[in-house]
Amino acid sequence: MSSPFLHSATSINATSSEPVTATGFSRIGFHFGNLPLAVEGLPAQCQSIPYGDFIGISDKSSAYKTGNDNIDTFVVELNPLYTKQLLSSSDASEASSTRLPLTDLFSHEFDSLYSSLIEATFENRVNILNSWLNGKVSAQYICNISAAAISVIRTNNGNISISALSRKFEMSQRWLEKLFKREVGLTIKQYARVVRCQYASLAHNSSNSWAKVAADCGYTDQSHLTREFRSILGMTPSRADRSGYNSRYKYASETTTKGELNHNTVC
Repeated sequence: MSSPFLHSATSINATSSEPVTATGFSRIGFHFGNLPLAVEGLPAQCQSIPYGDFIGISDKSSAYKTGNDNIDTFVVELNPLYTKQLLSSSDASEASSTRLPLTDLFSHEFDSLYSSLIEATFENRVNILNSWLNGKVSAQYICNISAAAISVIRTNNGNISISALSRKFEMSQRWLEKLFKREVGLTIKQYARVVRCQYASLAHNSSNSWAKVAADCGYTDQSHLTREFRSILGMTPSRADRSGYNSRYKYASETTTKGELNHNTVC
């Protein structure tokens, strides 16, 4: 998938409970079939799901939950730096860890967008969403400092201090943290915590035990890593292995457009 806006796309058949892991991206979801559907792990007023929803960036996992097997949920992950533009907001953190119905956000165009997605193939759904977003957001208005900070955090697999970032960008820690939270929606520490957990999920293999992964990724011990997995991914390390989560996330990471965070716009 090549898109400056979208990181990944997936279809979920939510038969009982499907983890919605924290990945460092916002999400847009469209739900087809026998509703209602719910999202657990969000504030009570945000749990009831309409036909489409925006879920803000978060450092906590949630879960799609339904009582039937006829729900088809199409979800795309959105570069968080576009959240402000998409929601016409001055502060991305206002939408973090919450769910907003697309029918409220885009009332005049939602019906036609939803209708175009119902019978579309997976690939066409991605293309339709990408085209729709192209009319809503622009790389021209991306904050280059926050984009560069995201790139540095991901390059370092989440293991970089705020002080190191502030020195790199020759900014005070206080101002950098304020800017990052406003543009991305999470604090630097929260975002780095999510990135580190995602990296740890990819680092495990037959020759790299979870104990070694924990040590290599800077966790206190394996128990610390397990707690972070439960909080951020909504599953234990062993369940992540059984479900093939790390393989799916690796694929999504590799399909991210290279250079998508390289913008020249001044904040």
